Amino acid sequence: MTVKVDYQAEIELPDWLLDQVEGHELLAKLLVQRGIDTPQEVEQFLHPNAYENITADIFQDMGQAVDLILRSAAEDKEICVYGDYDADGVTSTAVLVAMLQAIDAEVSYHIPDRFTEGYGMDSGVVRDLASEGIDLIITCDCGISNWQEVSLVKELGLDVIVTDHHDLPDQLPKQANVILSPKLLPEDHRAYHLPGAGMAYFLAQAVLEEQNQSKLAADLIDFAALAIVADVVRLRGENRYLLQQGLKSLAATNWPGIAELCRVSGIELFQISEVDIGFRLGPRLNAAGRIDKADIAVELLLCKEDQRAKMLAEKLDQINQQRKEIGTQMKEKALELLADQKDLESIVLYQPDWHQGIVGIVAGRLVEKYNVPVLLLCDKQNSEEIITGSARSIEGIHIRDALAQCEDLLVSFGGHAGAAGCSLKKDNYSKLEQKLTNILDQQLTKLGTEEQIKVDHYLKLEETNFELYEDLQKIAPFGEGNPEPLFYASDLKVVNYRTLNNEHNFKLTVSNGSIKRTAIWWHGNEEQLANKVDLIYTLQVNSWKGQRNLQLEVKNIIKETTELNTERKLDCEIIDWRNWYQRGREFPDFENALYYYEGESKEWSVEVIDRYSAKEADNLVLLSCPPNTKILTDLLYTVEPKQLILGYTSQDLELSKKFMKRLVGLVKYILQHKKGVTDIYTLAILTGERELTVSLGLKYLQYQGKIRVQFIGADRILLAASNTKRGNNSKQNLQSLLRESRSFRDYMLNNSLEQISELINLN
Repeated sequence: MTVKVDYQAEIELPDWLLDQVEGHELLAKLLVQRGIDTPQEVEQFLHPNAYENITADIFQDMGQAVDLILRSAAEDKEICVYGDYDADGVTSTAVLVAMLQAIDAEVSYHIPDRFTEGYGMDSGVVRDLASEGIDLIITCDCGISNWQEVSLVKELGLDVIVTDHHDLPDQLPKQANVILSPKLLPEDHRAYHLPGAGMAYFLAQAVLEEQNQSKLAADLIDFAALAIVADVVRLRGENRYLLQQGLKSLAATNWPGIAELCRVSGIELFQISEVDIGFRLGPRLNAAGRIDKADIAVELLLCKEDQRAKMLAEKLDQINQQRKEIGTQMKEKALELLADQKDLESIVLYQPDWHQGIVGIVAGRLVEKYNVPVLLLCDKQNSEEIITGSARSIEGIHIRDALAQCEDLLVSFGGHAGAAGCSLKKDNYSKLEQKLTNILDQQLTKLGTEEQIKVDHYLKLEETNFELYEDLQKIAPFGEGNPEPLFYASDLKVVNYRTLNNEHNFKLTVSNGSIKRTAIWWHGNEEQLANKVDLIYTLQVNSWKGQRNLQLEVKNIIKETTELNTERKLDCEIIDWRNWYQRGREFPDFENALYYYEGESKEWSVEVIDRYSAKEADNLVLLSCPPNTKILTDLLYTVEPKQLILGYTSQDLELSKKFMKRLVGLVKYILQHKKGVTDIYTLAILTGERELTVSLGLKYLQYQGKIRVQFIGADRILLAASNTKRGNNSKQNLQSLLRESRSFRDYMLNNSLEQISELINLN
């Protein structure tokens, strides 16, 4: 499949807009592209203090809901909050339960079981709640489509308040005492896209203001902010404002459960971002409902005791780790089944023992890899006849509509353009597979073999700088409806590249001939690398040891040539000071020099750098030997020295031998003094080995039952004590990497300068 980049080269920018952004044409262009095109909208988007937030009374019948809740609490009636098992559902539940506890109401909550009850209200549960003496049910993140269950609630003599945010069905549950939903507002209203927790937040705010409890009302914004990101709602209008205020509140949260969840996720509270919520907190809040029951997530959010919160957060973290391990196994099995997958073929797979709660996640991963629609199915829990599945799709193919064409073979189905679910009798699977793949493959053929990627702007390498990065942060936070700015640069030379902590994460050095930039490519494909490439990227800042470095984050690479040309020439003089210490020589000072050292802690009379903090200088002094050629050449292409001074000693040969002993010592220190939080870069520096070697070393300790390792994102690590073996034995691969490292250092120590120069320039 060929890739075509689509961007608007010229956009007419009105003078008033340029005035508001102080002449910043790119910022103005990004605002226009996001549909922010009136003076008031621009002012409020760029300046939260100028935004006039909504109040709870904009929701019809809000006063009636508040009166019913306060009356029920005053009369000691039993109130049950009926939530949902995803992140939005558990945060919504936490908001309402916290509010009801604050007004001394008799409150309990019910979170549906994904596998036995499914989404929404269940008539059996409603009957149970009635028999238990519940007087009032308040739904959150569900209920708007449950007119039959709501009718049953009223038949049983209970009151019910429905709060929800999903699209309105053809038949509303009009028997409810009150229905509160942002979808009852006009579609262009700035609160129309609130998540379930947002709707619950305004109800709680209205009740608490009646009771003069403004402090708790302010604290509840933490839960709303989590839901806004985790539920991927539109980050415009009220959602944007609530998230901006919520991030400030989360940075100093008064909820021990959130603080502990951040701790086990490797998040520094004071600098929490929407990215942290989306990629670290959200998956953990969702994990409980996918693997078991989501009640633990609600209990954690509401917990007020630090020790209990710590225990619950660690348990939730373990559940999330289990979710990831199951997902990895499922993906590996799927890839095995897809060994002969061809371009423009949709994917429909069924495995009886796949996990019902995780098939959707794995389907999404396969869509990312193959860029085709995917439906994964498994046996429905507690059913011998029904199989169930989740589908994910690509731009241009509406997966729910495709399933609708197979309605005669399905027991049920639902969803939207990008994601859907279905269930069917096991006997119908073969028919469904054939019919659905025919439908999807025909649509794929119509789309053609060209993938179109829409970017915001063509941005040359020399136009990237810290000032631009800071300017772009004026339109953050980023998310649905306000995506992170995506840029395109062409005809770039791949000067150098190396793998990071696994074989699919790359650190690149790219150049346009006049300027170089570091580029990080997570989950990359080495086959796409070439001598000349076009990059699709975002701008990022990497903070390391107090230094901030601008880097590109690669989203896609388009080849311009078929092969990566490795014929490069590093033009610097190599000077030999090897084993100077053992020979009793006094090491000279070098002007405008960087002194590289990694390995066991040692006092030096000069300031030393590591592989991540290099910059341009006339001289590069190696006080220790890097672990392989890739890291050495990466240093050289970054520093571009006139002289390379070899100042390492034979002690470097012992680094690989002592690696595991050194790693164990570091792990003990991190567990005792750093709460188990570290990163792959620190461990690589302190051991003097490759990031991949460190990763395999940790996995080997986990396999032995010494520790439990969790990789948080691409580089952060959370360690915990353990006595249970987990994962695969990585000893053989680890030993191979350590032998390579020792062999390289031996070569660098004992061979001639001419041979070393030849080795560097060949690699």
